[in-house]
Amino acid sequence: MTKTACKGLILLFCFGLLWTVLPGSAALATEIEVVYSFRALGEGWGEPSFEEGNITATITADQPISLLYPDETFVQIGSQRFIRVFHWSETDTVSVVFIDEFDEEFPMQLFPAPRYPMEPANHTVPVIHLQTDPVNLWDVDTGIYVYGLHINWSLYGVEWERPVHFQYWDTDGSLLISRQANIRVSGGNSRCYRQKSLRLYFDHQGDPEELTFDFFGEGDEDFARILLRNCRFPYKILYDSWATTLFSDLGHEISRIKPVTVFLNGNYWGSYNLRERLDDEWLEITHGLDKDDFSMIKDGDTENGNAQSWWDFLDWVASPQDYASHDFFEQVCSNLDLSTYIDWLIINIFGATADNGFYTNLVLFKVLDDPWKFVVWDEDSLLDELNAEANMFMFFTSSNQAEFQAWRPGNYSIYSFDIAKPFFNLFNHLMQNAEFRTRFSHRFDELMDGPMTHRNLTDRLQAMADQHIPELDWHAAKYWYGNMNVLYSELDDALEWIPPRHFLVKQQKADFMQLFMAPVELSQFVASEAPDGHLLVWHTESETDCLGFQVQQAFSPDGPFTVVADYLSEPTLAGAGDFETPADYSFLVPDPGSSDAVYYRLAHTSAGGGQVVHPWVEIVGTVPPELPVLFINEFVALNTDGITDENGEYEDWVEIYNPGQQMVDLGGMFLTDDLQIDTRWTFPEGITLDAGDYLIVWCDSDEEDGPLHTSFKLSAAGEQCGLFSSVADGHELIDSVTFGAQSENISYGRMCDGCLDWTYFSQPTPAASNNLPSAVQPLPAAGLPVLSVYPNPFNPVIHVEFEMARDGVVEAVIFNPAGRLVKTLAVEIFPAGEHFLKWDGRDDGGRAMPAGVYFLSLKTDAGVVGRKITLVK
Repeated sequence: MTKTACKGLILLFCFGLLWTVLPGSAALATEIEVVYSFRALGEGWGEPSFEEGNITATITADQPISLLYPDETFVQIGSQRFIRVFHWSETDTVSVVFIDEFDEEFPMQLFPAPRYPMEPANHTVPVIHLQTDPVNLWDVDTGIYVYGLHINWSLYGVEWERPVHFQYWDTDGSLLISRQANIRVSGGNSRCYRQKSLRLYFDHQGDPEELTFDFFGEGDEDFARILLRNCRFPYKILYDSWATTLFSDLGHEISRIKPVTVFLNGNYWGSYNLRERLDDEWLEITHGLDKDDFSMIKDGDTENGNAQSWWDFLDWVASPQDYASHDFFEQVCSNLDLSTYIDWLIINIFGATADNGFYTNLVLFKVLDDPWKFVVWDEDSLLDELNAEANMFMFFTSSNQAEFQAWRPGNYSIYSFDIAKPFFNLFNHLMQNAEFRTRFSHRFDELMDGPMTHRNLTDRLQAMADQHIPELDWHAAKYWYGNMNVLYSELDDALEWIPPRHFLVKQQKADFMQLFMAPVELSQFVASEAPDGHLLVWHTESETDCLGFQVQQAFSPDGPFTVVADYLSEPTLAGAGDFETPADYSFLVPDPGSSDAVYYRLAHTSAGGGQVVHPWVEIVGTVPPELPVLFINEFVALNTDGITDENGEYEDWVEIYNPGQQMVDLGGMFLTDDLQIDTRWTFPEGITLDAGDYLIVWCDSDEEDGPLHTSFKLSAAGEQCGLFSSVADGHELIDSVTFGAQSENISYGRMCDGCLDWTYFSQPTPAASNNLPSAVQPLPAAGLPVLSVYPNPFNPVIHVEFEMARDGVVEAVIFNPAGRLVKTLAVEIFPAGEHFLKWDGRDDGGRAMPAGVYFLSLKTDAGVVGRKITLVK
């Protein structure tokens, strides 16, 4: 504010604005002051009643004044006040003469210079100055700094981007950066604020040109983009910084933060947080990752790569299964980094978030085959007064709308459980697993007694405030009408909020754990080789109903499990813990058997005599690799006028079908026409088969013709065809077919893709589905027996029914996936008509076979028919 006396020549400054007063001669002094507003900015989604970007000069005298020369750009407000609105595009001074009631003249020059001068050395934080043509900001057609639902709101990407000159001063007033960049308005709902978040782009709309600088005190780094996050409500920025720096100090990746002061076209624009923008450039440029090597999700949208595996993972977590099992926990760990997930959960549970907990305000990323990692982002809705007593444990494990509504905090941004369901299912189902419960519980206690004691949390918040408050006087004048009490009040409330919340959350956690904990909380189980047997070691967190343990053993993951020892015969297996006391156990199995892989599990006996089996199976030894599911789906053994190979030749062919959800690498697998010579031809490295796709292999003994030409031909007189896994994967039989005499250009294939029954097709379907009704015209198999099996899968007996068209010798055998004979059901002459056999799951030596897939083969002089059968336990 500046005052003008009526005598003398005076040069005056008003908030950095120069104006001139020429002397007059009057008996009494008339004083005039000029106050310039900040630039007019709309608040909210609707169009404001003024044009944004304008500055208003208010001229006030202590006695009545008037204009000597009429000027319609000045509006008189009472006898002592005028206002003059400076359009955002005006850059020239305006000369005007006022006159008082004593006819004294007051010539003045008005020019809307900034209210606060830009003097970088006078700030406690770095200063950023952004300079751009005002048209880029305020023009009604092209401006981007506009109210919420302005027409430009719908602009996206480079359409929302404008050129800007970027300058960066250190706290000592040294200019460290001066260069061109591009600017956009950032954020969703925050775009309707007067102070908006801004994005700075250094890559010039796709032309790679990073900025190399030490923004965060960790040495020079490359940045493609940077974010200026608004402090419209600085207490929210304090909360965001509080949570984000805590997450970082716990050892996790964050968008780093640094307080700065920003000027825009010479105008003071407020306090901001300089932050890394979490997008694909953050991982590519700053962290040096190739875009082909990572996937990233932000606020539920894909930023880079293939995010489908995350949503598939959540779907899998939601599917019905044994959530308490060790296998479930292991599968979760292979998809989700539990360290980042648990710490993210604990921060949001303690902070009683008003809008986190699902995909909003969440960043996830994974590198190559690593698990998905959580990244803290946009945590400004923590420490909400209305949520001080919220039980976020129960809320985050809601399983339906009723529970969601019952436990919903006093302030939460969504009302529908369906939106949050996939994320709430994740926590709910994990809490049904003792391994996760233990890890979550221990980490919670570790944090509450360490980095997240109430003293550490209040000290952290106060440190955030100490960084910002020295810079907020001007900010308060611009955005809060000079009232710093808004910040002080919120800060005091938050500092008072933390200690009782700390006490409450620890009690809530204790109650919450009791709801999910099992009577025997088994949190560790390890089986390993020992010099004199197999050593089993396990740990319980608590035991509320346990007389003792039973050790069970099997030679197949599906059993049958037999009892090795129990607490009645082994005193060391008696229950040793109680509700509050963990217990450790060990047991040596001295004679574990000679199987390549031995499987162990535990059971405990309750006080009532009931037995509870723990869904945790440990393995000692070599586990056979899991074979891919592939089918020999169709073939032609006498091709004279059907499809041709790449050389235009009619060659025999075999179709391989992949019914799975994942691509299969065929490199190193074997295809053969004799199951006893199972390495006849090897698939070259690099041959893959996509999910749901088909592959044609040419059986022509012409390997030089290409990578999919075998070293053998198919025999039209009848033989075998088998597909074996690679040597590295155990060299096991994946699929096979034995066939009789074949006709020209007639294919033999499965009646439907991958199904058990085979038939002949007059119109072959190479590299296409056998299910196509227009292409499938099955032919009767002359002389072959009609075969059916039931039930399939089976336990303990499967019935084999077949019908002979004529008398003949039948060889009925069962063999395993490796092609080895298991059981001979019959080798004899059967007359024409129906016949019945059965298999009880035992081999020729009377030994019970493990659960799994087997093959039934009926061989006659007319050919062979077969079925894949499954024994379950």
